[in-house]
Amino acid sequence: MRFQRLSLLALNAITAGVYYTLARAVGFLSLEPIGVVPFWPAAGFAAAMTIRFGWKPLAGIWLGAALHELQSLGEMEGLGAVARAVAPAVGACIQAAAAAWLVNRHIGRRAKLDDGPQILRFLLHTGPVCCLISPTVTTLSLFALGGFADTEVLRTWVPLWFGDILGVAVLAPLVHLLLLPGVWNHRVRVAGVSIPAIATILAVVLVFLDLRERELTDVERDFDRYTASLSRNLESRLQSCETVLDALVALYRAQPVVTREQFAEFTEILLEDVPGVSALAWAPLVRPAEAEELREQAILEDGLLDFAWKIRSGADVIQSDTPGDGPVIYYIEPIDKNRTALGYAISGTPAADIAWKAARDRGRPVTTTPFPLVQDREAQQGLVCYAPVYENDSVPETSEERYESFIGCVSIALRGKSFLESAIPPEEGSWMSVKFAVTVRGYEPQIIGTIGDPSQAISSFEYISDSIQFGEREVQLFFRPTRDFFYGRAPGEASFTLQMGMSFIALLTGFLLLVTGHADRLSQQVRERTAALEKEVHIRRRAEASSEDARIAAERASSAKGHFLATMSHEIRTPINAIVGMSDLLADTELSAEQRESVDIVHKAGTGLLALVSDILDLSKIEAGRLELKLQPFSPAHLGEEVPAYFRRRIAEEGLELRTRISPDLPSLVVGDGTRLRQVFIILVDNAIKYTDEGAISFELSCAKRDDDRIMVECVVSDTGNGISKEDREALFRPFVQLEVQKRRSGVGLGLSICQEIVRLMEGTITVESELGRGSQFTVHVPFGIAPEMTSAARFDEASTKFSFHDYSFLVVEDNPINRKVAERMLTRLGAEDIDFAETGEEGVKKGLSRQYDVILMDCDLPGIDGLEATRQIRKEEAAADACRRIIIALTAHALEGDRDRCLQAGMDDYMPKPITMALLKATTAQLLMERSVNASRATES
Repeated sequence: MRFQRLSLLALNAITAGVYYTLARAVGFLSLEPIGVVPFWPAAGFAAAMTIRFGWKPLAGIWLGAALHELQSLGEMEGLGAVARAVAPAVGACIQAAAAAWLVNRHIGRRAKLDDGPQILRFLLHTGPVCCLISPTVTTLSLFALGGFADTEVLRTWVPLWFGDILGVAVLAPLVHLLLLPGVWNHRVRVAGVSIPAIATILAVVLVFLDLRERELTDVERDFDRYTASLSRNLESRLQSCETVLDALVALYRAQPVVTREQFAEFTEILLEDVPGVSALAWAPLVRPAEAEELREQAILEDGLLDFAWKIRSGADVIQSDTPGDGPVIYYIEPIDKNRTALGYAISGTPAADIAWKAARDRGRPVTTTPFPLVQDREAQQGLVCYAPVYENDSVPETSEERYESFIGCVSIALRGKSFLESAIPPEEGSWMSVKFAVTVRGYEPQIIGTIGDPSQAISSFEYISDSIQFGEREVQLFFRPTRDFFYGRAPGEASFTLQMGMSFIALLTGFLLLVTGHADRLSQQVRERTAALEKEVHIRRRAEASSEDARIAAERASSAKGHFLATMSHEIRTPINAIVGMSDLLADTELSAEQRESVDIVHKAGTGLLALVSDILDLSKIEAGRLELKLQPFSPAHLGEEVPAYFRRRIAEEGLELRTRISPDLPSLVVGDGTRLRQVFIILVDNAIKYTDEGAISFELSCAKRDDDRIMVECVVSDTGNGISKEDREALFRPFVQLEVQKRRSGVGLGLSICQEIVRLMEGTITVESELGRGSQFTVHVPFGIAPEMTSAARFDEASTKFSFHDYSFLVVEDNPINRKVAERMLTRLGAEDIDFAETGEEGVKKGLSRQYDVILMDCDLPGIDGLEATRQIRKEEAAADACRRIIIALTAHALEGDRDRCLQAGMDDYMPKPITMALLKATTAQLLMERSVNASRATES
């Protein structure tokens, strides 16, 4: 029973997914403006599924159809959206069930469709009659919910019905064949029907898309011409508004004192020329000392008994004894509609305050950003354009002079929606949805008025008119046509072509079913006669499978080896990190001679163990063919000085002499893997010291050959040790081989074999010359490209030695208490003071997001979520919050090939394998912090 429930659930899930995919796949074929697809293959799929499985897949059909309808609703929300999705889905289920009932009753659910009468009955039962159901339910439900007008019912129903018929006729037979028992016995027939049908469908679709593109282009061209005319009309009206402002400014320049009656008479004429304007106003600059006199003048002389000063308090406008220091609306026309604005201090509205001050300082009109007008009781956005008036007849030249001579400003107010309605005739308003917006630099356009019904707009059309300048603001008009504009302009050739093409494909599918049905019966006889041959082939395949099993076993063994090395590397490096780190820190403290000797012994043991682990890992990479070089610029001379310095203390303890010669002919920078070359030099010098009891070690680095862009670097390491016999030299570069003279020394015999592989990868050579009792000489020749100049990375390395950690914050995410203590002491020694800790991945994410740490040192192996997942979560939250990127550095005991790439792919900035030294911690962290500082400076400059 449980298995049956799971099978039913899986069947419905597959049905819903396929139905939804088919519905979305043909969405690009929709016919604007009604959005109907004239070819609906999902109906054919639904019919075939119910014919084969009965009522079981109906829930999946309903779910797939409902999801598609919800996806297509756009911005519609609430119960209306749910109803518009549920009703068509119910219609699809009823239609599919009806088709299944008719076919099962008259033909049978397992009909092979291999003869003419059977094919015809199948297409008739599933097609024209059953396909009446879903279009009718969909159309009536959309009409009842206000999806379109009654005039569009028939124009919507016909394409839906014909689209379902075509979808059933084309797809239902193909899916029915695929669902028949033993379908693989009919695969040739399925291919013979589906391939020609699909190819023809693609050809018809391409023709349809071309014709529809032409039709839409013609409609777009008509709409462009129409909207261009409206844009010019609106631009002319806005220019008239600026002309009105100029006239008002000229009035105050020509007549210093303008009475309220004169202002009313003058503006009455101007308002006749600019329909859609809400108000014209005069706002003098009112000083606190002048406020009472002006108020009394308005009450006594002008007869405005209700005149009072008004200021804004929060979202309300209240009366006040004084309006403050700034322009106040003193005259406004038409006064009947704008009386509430009389006495209002302009500075109380932030948008108006910015605009009048800008107009005063620039000496020209400036428009506000959208805001509700004080006198407007409706929730409607408006604009006000202010023009400054000065004491002189002309505009002063400097902003200081304008500030001193400013006496007030005249203004013109526009309500966004009212202005649009006055400019666009009512009979044309149903043709489009229009948005009137103001653009502020750096922000999205602010809508101040809309007309038309956005739900009737055609989503595939959207045009933006040419920008209109009004009072130093950029005004934009967004036009989108509605269905009324589309009707009567598109000839419908594309729809007719698609429908006729799909009708032809339905006939072609029926013909192919008939032909391939006959061929399928013949092929059945052939399959029976070749059964014996297939049995022999089966036996051969079993033998091949055995060979494949052996190959898989070998791959598993190799994978187990890699996993073992990774595990051992991690488990060994974790305690080594504590040993090397603590001994490194102790070496920099005040110690007695005995204590320093003990610390040195611990440090040597730790570094020796680390070298052994590294050699084993390198050997593993060599055997797997995964040892790779990382090419970057480095200084060979600097490397030549660094290697002898590394052994200077050991040379002194051994009582030997180290002779170094670095040729001045070496270029400053070459391109190659400097880290691997340093590894070769260190192994050679280490071996020379190890097998020399007395005498001297010589390290020479020179240029063997040089061209314009290439150089052959030569390194010679010689000693006065015991030497190597000719017989022993043949086995010298084999791994795990120790000569008799070597067995008295430490090591496992891996160094020279690793050197040889590294040099080989660099396309170089390594040779040895030695005799017993006369010492040995190893010579390395490696070619490199010459770098033209110092790179930014090199400059960072040089600068990092002087870097201070005092001003940065650090978070250490580490579960091992000893390693936390090592990291804390190293950071403290480097100058850091702001250091926090986390012991788990979850705690690391929580703390890492709680504040903006400069650097997060993240261990990769943590309880709960590991360091890689913790980093991904931090990066995800940073991107969602658009926050500054934190520097995250991996601290891990994993050092195999690919570990670094996994850390970087998780979002980390760099990778430091354990054990970690203070030099590595300082260089890596300082370089990343300096890179971030440089990038931030460049972003600020740009």
